[in-house]
Amino acid sequence: MRFYKRVYLSPEIRLFGKRIQKQLKKGDFIPFLHVITFPIFGDDGMLEIYPAYILQQKVFRDEDYLVVGLAGSRQTAFLLVKNIVTDCYEATKTADIRTYLEKFVRM
Repeated sequence: MRFYKRVYLSPEIRLFGKRIQKQLKKGDFIPFLHVITFPIFGDDGMLEIYPAYILQQKVFRDEDYLVVGLAGSRQTAFLLVKNIVTDCYEATKTADIRTYLEKFVRM
């Protein structure tokens, strides 16, 4: 698990972003937390949302994936994805989120 330097954070967890990242890397259980990543298995799709406890399973621990957002609930995770896509479109006039995050946000 890797994190972009400027991970998108939902408002309710903004103050605890760095601490939450450390807890996720250690494998701690964090209830209600949802993680936004690029597709972990294959390249189908733009972004994926997972409850944090799912990522503690062995199949996910062995994968190298990039976390682009953290949200305190599933609903705020969807709103965060909407914000990411909107920011991407406003900056590039495309929906190429990976390129936007790599070039324009300087991750």
